[in-house]
Amino acid sequence: MNKIKIYHNPSCSKSRRALELILEKKMKIEIIEYLTQPITIKELKLILKVLKLKPYNIVRKNEKVWKENYSKIELTEKEIIKLIIENPIILERPIVINNNLGVIARPAERVQEIFS
Repeated sequence: MNKIKIYHNPSCSKSRRALELILEKKMKIEIIEYLTQPITIKELKLILKVLKLKPYNIVRKNEKVWKENYSKIELTEKEIIKLIIENPIILERPIVINNNLGVIARPAERVQEIFS
């Protein structure tokens, strides 16, 4: 049986809803509360590869730290990855991975895309 990973923020309603949908499927799940369980650069690069996205595409652009400090400057992918690691609050959520399928579950029902 596959184990689904969810990069989860319990204070986010969309993240809580995505988790509920996964739990309803009775699948094995690994919950990574990325605000308290820091992710590594290697792990973030793997997430990006599975999602087939660039670092900029997984940034929460309305987060205060991003808007006030980085939104108006040009950053390399490497710099954005470093910023996400240093400021995990700017990571879009929830991210759900099932083997080599992954989604940013916004809306939460997008998790259905990875149940195969």
